[in-house]
Parts: sequence; C-alpha cells; structure tokens
Amino acid sequence: MNEWPIDENFIDYTAGNPMGGIINLPDQYPQLTVDVLETADEQGGVENLSTGFHAIEFLLWGQRADQTDGPGDRPFTDYVDGGTAANQDRRRTYLKTVTEILVADMKALTAAWDLGDRGSYGAKLMASPSHDGVTKILEGFSNMAISELYYERLSDPYRTQDHKDEESCFSESTYNDLVANALGVENVYLGHYGALAGASISDLVRAKDSALDGQMKDQLTAVRAAIAAIPQPFDHSVLAPADSDSNQKVKAAIDAFLPVQPTIDLVAKLLKVQINL
Repeated sequence: MNEWPIDENFIDYTAGNPMGGIINLPDQYPQLTVDVLETADEQGGVENLSTGFHAIEFLLWGQRADQTDGPGDRPFTDYVDGGTAANQDRRRTYLKTVTEILVADMKALTAAWDLGDRGSYGAKLMASPSHDGVTKILEGFSNMAISELYYERLSDPYRTQDHKDEESCFSESTYNDLVANALGVENVYLGHYGALAGASISDLVRAKDSALDGQMKDQLTAVRAAIAAIPQPFDHSVLAPADSDSNQKVKAAIDAFLPVQPTIDLVAKLLKVQINL
C-alpha cells in the first residue's frame, strides 16, 4: 500500500518520455484491470511500482521536474478527452482501478484485525502465547521506529538528497507523513489511538522498570517534537545549506533517534524478547 520510491516512467509520461508508462502502452496493456495492474507491480525492477498510495499520488500531482519547486502540477486536462497528454481515457481508468485496489487492501487490513473473526490475524495474535504476541508487537514497533522512520524516511533522503528517497515527493506532503509516523510509533508503545487506549508495552515495562519506561516515553516524545520542528516543506529543509536553521532541524530530528535504538534493546531484554534491528 505504501511502497516507494516509484519510477514514474513505469506508470505514465514524464518530461523526458512523453509516451512512457503503462498508460501509454495500449498494445502491451490493452486492459487496465485489477489483475493487470497487480501483476505488473515490480515487473522489471523494484521501483516499477504500478499500485499503492504513491502511484495514486503521482497520478494526481504528476512529476516534479525541479526538486526545489513543488508540489507537482499535473493539469486536470490530462484526464479530459481531447485535453492534454495522450490516452486520457486510459489515465482515468488507471486512476479508478488503482484506487479500487488501495481501498480493497485497506479493507483487507481492517479485516485482518477483526477480533470477532477467529481466523483473522488479530484474533490469532490474541490467542497465541503472551510472549509470542509481545514479541510480534515489539518487532513491529522497533521495525517501524528504526528501519522505517529513522533510516528510510529521515536519514536516507537527508544523506542522498535525492527526491526519490522522499516519501511523498509528488505532493510534497512528506512533513505530514513524518509527523504522523512519529505519532504512530509512540501510539504503539503507549497503546493509544486517538481517544482509544488499552494495555500496552509501556505497561509491561513500567511494571518491571519504571525508570526505563520513562526513558522510552521521553525519547519518543523528543523524536516527535524534533520532527514537528522541521520547517516545511521537508525537502527544502533537506536541501538547505548545512549550516542553515532548517537543515540543522532535520539533523536534530535524526539525532533525536540515536538513543532510541539502545533503549529498545533494553526494553526487549527486559521483556525477554529477541528482536532483529
């Protein structure tokens, strides 16, 4: 649902290839059905992504020809018969189909956590031995916090300064993604989601070592605050001079993560959980 980076040329036209992509290849892809687009995903390369949120993002906003300008500015006439670009009818069909796929995937994810269905992932997790369940929760928490948010979504674009490493480069909404990601990571540890709250990893840690629980919570709060302090848009702050305030705030958000991984290791050890960071 959220794969990136995307080779835009695999889906539609770009400045360097006005007839590129599946949309402009009716001989190779005569039908733009769910099966066709799902089968095409990653054909020929890991960036050849035909489905997911960022495919829709590209179809709506279009390519960003210049990384310092944005977001993309795809004209609505790309979808109007007789308008701009070629194959407007196929572009409409593609957008409709890929959106249907995303909605179906989201519904499947919701169903996977339906505790009323004994065969669902959520129900099986609840029925598993408690240590197994805690292990899976902590693995997911650590992977999202460290592998995804710290490395892929913050460190990689800062290090490479390549717009393709920016999560939502077409709509230039990456800042919103990062803020929500940081809140999501914190929610998993605390067992919170909006007004909902329940048993949590934090509860287990606090029962055994309240100081360590406080340390983990303080670090997650610091990460969220540091990310929220990055000036928008995110990629402009990444590309700003290294001694600028905006660039330094991106670095500060990255640095805020440095103590988090060792603390997660301590949490895992305390709960006798083996995780792979």
